[in-house]
Amino acid sequence: MNRSDFEAAISQFKQGHRPWTFVKPDWHLVAADGEIYPLKYIYAMARGIDPVETHTDMAQVAALDAGYELTNLKNSQSKSPLRRPPNYWWVIHKRTYKLEIQRGFIWSPKTNRDGGRSEAYESMKKIRRGDVVISYSNTKVRAIGIARGDYTEAPIPDGYESESDYWDTLGWQVPIQWALLSDAIRPKQYLDRIVPLLPTKYSPLRDTGDGNQGRYLSSISEELGLVILDISKNKSPESFKSLPIPIELEEEIDRRVEDRQESAISNNSELLETEKKQLINARIGQGKFRSNTYAVEPKCRLTDVSDLDFLNASHIKPWKDCSNQERLDGSNGLMLAPHVDRLFDRGWISFEDNGDVIVSKRAMPVFRAWGLSETKNTGEFTAPQRVFLSYHRRVLLKS
Repeated sequence: MNRSDFEAAISQFKQGHRPWTFVKPDWHLVAADGEIYPLKYIYAMARGIDPVETHTDMAQVAALDAGYELTNLKNSQSKSPLRRPPNYWWVIHKRTYKLEIQRGFIWSPKTNRDGGRSEAYESMKKIRRGDVVISYSNTKVRAIGIARGDYTEAPIPDGYESESDYWDTLGWQVPIQWALLSDAIRPKQYLDRIVPLLPTKYSPLRDTGDGNQGRYLSSISEELGLVILDISKNKSPESFKSLPIPIELEEEIDRRVEDRQESAISNNSELLETEKKQLINARIGQGKFRSNTYAVEPKCRLTDVSDLDFLNASHIKPWKDCSNQERLDGSNGLMLAPHVDRLFDRGWISFEDNGDVIVSKRAMPVFRAWGLSETKNTGEFTAPQRVFLSYHRRVLLKS
């Protein structure tokens, strides 16, 4: 079974189809829209069998293999799919750029019209769900995508008529969730970071930063992929947050940015050693930033815990995005219980200026399982805090 089998069953369930007796279960799967659905029943529908003929353990294995998060509403237990590290791919889009971005896929023929095969075409079959795909068109990286599934055999798409004289009409297609970058990346501006990481064979770019137009798809290293993601997140943060990137990958990107910034602080001859220490400690919510935040926020707004031994000082506008002054500003911080800090830090929750809680759809089952109330008003924020909260909602908050 694959994810498309589950998605078809979920669609039927949402339309009211109940082919067998429905008994409310404990285990549910969390769909892409953040809603939860009865795990065993959905699994049975996907297989076309009565739920009594299968077992929850089998449903769990299949759902986890398909990439679904699982949650038990009875005891708040949860299970996550084992995530393999993504592979990274670079697509050079030419005339098909708009069609593939708008329709959400990449497509290549199996062969050229003369029967000639290309390594780039064969590489389409190596892409797996969760892989990162970088779209380059007209001298710039204009979109970042995540593969939503493995390759499938597919006919040449409508609108490719101008290319049909050169390509076989049967090819490979991979579904992609694209995010258009609001500020496209020109590789020539980052040659010092990009060129040393280009593959020696089948490179998507020349050493000058120009595209190798003879290639459609190239495999690139994780290091180069992370550099492009780092630049993308920095230049187009609002575009970037729409990508379904695993938390582990997002945290790795942030860690690399913070490491560079910490190194810059350490090497800044204009800062006193005490200032350097304060700024570096603020990265982990310690030192002057923690005391400044506690002076403004003496307790966790969601749990009402006020014991400092059980609270983290969390930046509202992330440390990596701040000026040095903002990194120590108590109005740019919240004292939060560790589990609330996790939700807030990764953008699963935020706050309105009046203190109302905002919870993303995907995080709602976890939010409730932890006994937190989405209807709680935590009290109004000050004018300086509202400036930072506006940034958090705009750049970090997930839908």
